[in-house]
Amino acid sequence: MASPPNKKRKTHPSGNEEHQATAHAPRYGKRLVLCSPWRAFVERYPLPDSLEPPSAPVPEIGPPSQAEWTPEPPPADDARQPVAVAIRPSKDRPDVVLDLTSFCPPAGSPKFLLPGEAKAVVWQDGTATKLPWLPKPDNAKQNLLADLAFHVKKLAEMAKPSTDAPWIVHLKRSDFASDFELGRRIRSELARGFPVILKGYPYDHVDLTAKDLEEKLNLAVNQVQCVHDSAERMIDFTYPHVEMTLEDFISGVEDNGRIQCILDCPTMDGSKPNLIKYIDDGSAAWMRLHWEAHDRRLIPIDVQKSTSWLIMHQALFHTFSHHDADGFGTWTQVLSGYKLWAFVKHRNLDGCRTFQEYRDAVVDYSNQTRGPHGYYGSESDRFVVTAGPGDLIIQPPGIFHEVYTPVPSVTLGGHFYSYDAAHLTELTRSFGFQTNGSLTNQSHDSALFTLEMMVLALPKIEGRGSKSIAALCRMILRPRQYTAAPALDPDVLMAIEDAAAKRKSGKEYSVTTARAKSLANNIVQGLGLPQHARRGKKAKAQDEGDYLFDDGRWSDPGDVVDLGPILRP
Repeated sequence: MASPPNKKRKTHPSGNEEHQATAHAPRYGKRLVLCSPWRAFVERYPLPDSLEPPSAPVPEIGPPSQAEWTPEPPPADDARQPVAVAIRPSKDRPDVVLDLTSFCPPAGSPKFLLPGEAKAVVWQDGTATKLPWLPKPDNAKQNLLADLAFHVKKLAEMAKPSTDAPWIVHLKRSDFASDFELGRRIRSELARGFPVILKGYPYDHVDLTAKDLEEKLNLAVNQVQCVHDSAERMIDFTYPHVEMTLEDFISGVEDNGRIQCILDCPTMDGSKPNLIKYIDDGSAAWMRLHWEAHDRRLIPIDVQKSTSWLIMHQALFHTFSHHDADGFGTWTQVLSGYKLWAFVKHRNLDGCRTFQEYRDAVVDYSNQTRGPHGYYGSESDRFVVTAGPGDLIIQPPGIFHEVYTPVPSVTLGGHFYSYDAAHLTELTRSFGFQTNGSLTNQSHDSALFTLEMMVLALPKIEGRGSKSIAALCRMILRPRQYTAAPALDPDVLMAIEDAAAKRKSGKEYSVTTARAKSLANNIVQGLGLPQHARRGKKAKAQDEGDYLFDDGRWSDPGDVVDLGPILRP
């Protein structure tokens, strides 16, 4: 999801000062932070014309020749489908099984064409795409995004098909009697830290056109959106945001002069695939306690919006490697277009024995200096899945991923918490806090309230892993070890005479928070884990040691425990 502008400015991930500008104005839309002329920056700091770094020349990969490709025409009854191709093997590139370099536009966007100047690349899974390309303002023949194109080309060359990774699970809906049974299987995979790919799940097709967005999603095209702009991001990695209406954004689908996306567009009806309710324990906790948690009168809007949102991309947009904030699991379903979704994993991650080893391994995912392999270290493996319409990707907390969108796309997604993966949620939140959120996206201030409701709902669920339960309780008992400052509780604010006043040092709790803390304390004591009980403000994150790593398997949720004897009066 999109992250709003903040006060701390960061350089482009290359770390090169030439990719910065103290001030500039965007070429499209209204910038959320006003700055000096863009052209002056481009003239002063021109980017190289070549994709290759001077110290490590790599043969150029251009569009395949006619002799290598024999394309078949697209089906006459479906103009949205990409061109299918049948080719003979090539020595220096994989066989092409899906060609997205000549994507046919949907009805309503007859002018759309991918830029002819953009180079083509074939990914290891056989998907052919074009690389990011924008004309320089002062030289339309040169690529403004040459640096980014080099990174994406390296990703395409190095990312193996997701089917080669034993820790990426591919499932079929037809193999399960119901979504309930499928949900149970997915929960067990998420508990081990394994992402799940579900191909061809039922969906409603939505093209990136004003007609579809209005008629199928009830979105107002005159609504102002926060848009991420690739050119703006190259100048200042922290401030890629511009403002424009949804209608203006849609018009960019036919404009090869910009590459943009909307990462946080709320849905009108909280849309979710039917399957999601069987893995989203956070939302279930709010509803299960509807009549019992009488002291919880308000549900923060942030809680509601985080569970369902829309993502819209123009073609050739790339999202750098990151993990989703606040230890959320994430589900994403493609409604139109295609995504090349790359999972990133350090080769030594599974063998980490301490939190420090885990942290050192994970930072390798997002190198701030571009090297021969792009913007990440050389010790990580990448595995890519090409997700098309209907495909559903479900991620556990903390998994790093980067995404390339080669054609216009509309995607439905949401965040969730799971009892089974709470140990991964705690690990991810601790990592995010200690790295100042530098490797993640938008944070959700109200996440703690959902975790509290999950603790209060524990008496209503069956047994779960001991480490997962302990982790959930720790996050409630010591919230300051996972976030710099607690969110303002709306129920507390209602009870304060001056609604604008902030709580002091977290001393003023709602009744719900107090009940959750008390129950969490009783649980960890009853499980024989007193080291996780609340011990005052001076307790630090590592006081109890790296308990998630005690058995050498940090991703293991632990033995299933029955909370009944502990929770019964």
